[in-house]
Amino acid sequence: EVTCRDGSTKSVQLRASLLGERSMIVMLLDVTARERMQERLRLSERMAAIGRLAGGVAHDFNNLLTPIIGNAELLQESAAPASEEAVLAGQIRAAGTQAAELTRKLLTFARRGPKASAPVDLHHAIRSVLTLLRRSIDRGIELATDLQASCPWTLGDESQVHSALLNLGLNARDAMPQGGRLCVATRDVHIAPGDDRLGDDGVTPGDYVEIRVSDTGTGIPESVRPRIFEPFFTTKEPGKGTGLGLASVYGCVRGHGGSITVASRVGAGTTFTILLPQHPAAAADATRPREAAAVAALGKAHVLVVDDEAGVRDYTTRVLGRLGYAVTACSDGRAALACCRVRPGGYDLVVLDLVMPELGGADTFHALRAMDPGLAVLLISGYDRNAGVDALLRDGARGFLSKPFAARELSMAVAACLAAPSTGPAGPAAASP
Repeated sequence: EVTCRDGSTKSVQLRASLLGERSMIVMLLDVTARERMQERLRLSERMAAIGRLAGGVAHDFNNLLTPIIGNAELLQESAAPASEEAVLAGQIRAAGTQAAELTRKLLTFARRGPKASAPVDLHHAIRSVLTLLRRSIDRGIELATDLQASCPWTLGDESQVHSALLNLGLNARDAMPQGGRLCVATRDVHIAPGDDRLGDDGVTPGDYVEIRVSDTGTGIPESVRPRIFEPFFTTKEPGKGTGLGLASVYGCVRGHGGSITVASRVGAGTTFTILLPQHPAAAADATRPREAAAVAALGKAHVLVVDDEAGVRDYTTRVLGRLGYAVTACSDGRAALACCRVRPGGYDLVVLDLVMPELGGADTFHALRAMDPGLAVLLISGYDRNAGVDALLRDGARGFLSKPFAARELSMAVAACLAAPSTGPAGPAAASP
């Protein structure tokens, strides 16, 4: 490395060759950009590998949590109010819900994409987060904004964006135990072809909203900076952090087609810089009326439940049976196809798990629709909604429900699917409940 006159450092490659007996040609090649690109590639590959692992673990845990939370809810509702049984069931349900929140953060890190694709006003989200922070931080910390973006709109999941900004704010708070200043700023950014930032994860040429979250806290040591977005990595004391806050921020930003970088100096503070794609049309979309979700089961129907996890299958069957539906349960896709062949037209709705051995959910869906093009299908999965789910919704699936789900969520989703008009492969995709 060499130090330039302005104080910056450059990575250089030294090349020398003899020119005669007494002369030598020495060349210094600036390889800073190349090394930066290689480091970004290594980081991206490492984070992708960790993301696949985290996503798989979260999926399996969601399958386990579905019957734990769901059956605890059923026990709580059937027990006498304030009885010991109701209290114990409530505690199980609360613990399961906390565990589900951890798996949600893991899935967010795994970059499975935003759960929704709706207009998000980033300035509104920032103001909302700062309002929450004012109630929970020490008065010695000054909160400031500098919202200069002319079009602060993007498309995605507002709750995920809100959670990501809140995590950054809470991290900044923890970094300033003696007080300081937290500032959130925005501006319009255009990334042109050839821009250095194209090497950052997810950044392609186009218009972006830049969000800078800056604090005057303790800073992040350079030795740990490359690992701060890894799940379960934390520098906090035991019991004071899960290590999933920044991991979920990273996953949220990448899932929305953006990038996040960090600049920090020990003792001088930290700045996280987020780029999110700018969507001017989202502002107009936000004013369009939305259809109200169904809130109750609509009459009687015969539902086919297909899930390879016995706990999920039994819980789903139990809830639907209590709601008055006739229910048939299958443990895999091939058994579901056999049921439909035996009873053609005999099912009003199929609740179909997407991740199953042998014949997967997507293949089962297409086979079912080939047998009965008007068959209503509700997709369920331990993963969040992603591009694969969106493709099936475009192909005619009526809705999607991520695990773990409560009895009311299942009831609403089933009712919405049964009430929705039949759509073919070219028809509009049903909204996820």
